[in-house]
Amino acid sequence: SSGAGLGLASHPGLDYGSSDAYDPLLEFDVVVEYCTRETFHTKHNVEKYEAYFYAVQAAFLGRHPTVQIIGNPEANLNGGRGHRLLTLRDHLAPLEDISWPRLGAFEVTLRTSKVGEVLLWSKLEIGKWPNPS
Repeated sequence: SSGAGLGLASHPGLDYGSSDAYDPLLEFDVVVEYCTRETFHTKHNVEKYEAYFYAVQAAFLGRHPTVQIIGNPEANLNGGRGHRLLTLRDHLAPLEDISWPRLGAFEVTLRTSKVGEVLLWSKLEIGKWPNPS
């Protein structure tokens, strides 16, 4: 499990194949936003999103046992109500999904002090599930 299924090798500074890119002392955590709700007009299977979260978590922990995997941190926005507050911009532009986690989301982000935040996988952008193996 090289991490390539989540796009790790495609990001500068995170290529496991190069000798200087992967620093085992580099502290990082992984944030996964995954859908936890169903609506009458979608075919989202909440259990599938949760199963992929645990598979991605196991893949990272298998390679980096001390990494912290954070699932749906935005769910605690606005006092735990799971949505951000509306802003004036929301009324001037097409309304985006303000609930967290977003409907249909399976977004995997690596956060490091060296590189910052790197989006490794976005089901919202590409419409496919990651291969966590």
